[in-house]
Amino acid sequence: MIFTIFSLSIFLFGYCTSTLQNELQASLVYQFQDPHAWAENLAIRSDGNILVTRVDVPELWLIDPTTKTGTLVYNFPGVTSLTGITKVDQDSFAVAGLVLDFKTAVATPGSNKIWTVTSRGDQNTVGNPIPVTNATFVNGITTFDSKRKIILMADSTAGEI
Repeated sequence: MIFTIFSLSIFLFGYCTSTLQNELQASLVYQFQDPHAWAENLAIRSDGNILVTRVDVPELWLIDPTTKTGTLVYNFPGVTSLTGITKVDQDSFAVAGLVLDFKTAVATPGSNKIWTVTSRGDQNTVGNPIPVTNATFVNGITTFDSKRKIILMADSTAGEI
């Protein structure tokens, strides 16, 4: 009986895997001109375009997967890296950034900030930064409750959320 269930599980896993491999195909949507560019996180706008944060520079990019073009949306002042983006509402996003020594991967204490970005059509509005001084290295954010606009942030150095 156990062997039959195990065999059935392997068969189903193999079937699903081969089916997915046949249906899913990777394709290049956009390539940054800088060969050292480091795309960190992605968020999808309501129109299907992709917002991309970069960790090597504090830039937010808009990628149009239909035309395979990229446009710089905003260069965030006062930080050197963007480490997260999450969709908070229909066209509203939260973006995390900090001052990071890229060679040592050490963040400057007290440098973490969160911005709100509203992105509709060709219009992108960036709010004032909100300091997150009690975090050491915010690296990844996600929306917990969009109605109450609550986001969670991972502090990689402290091992906290």
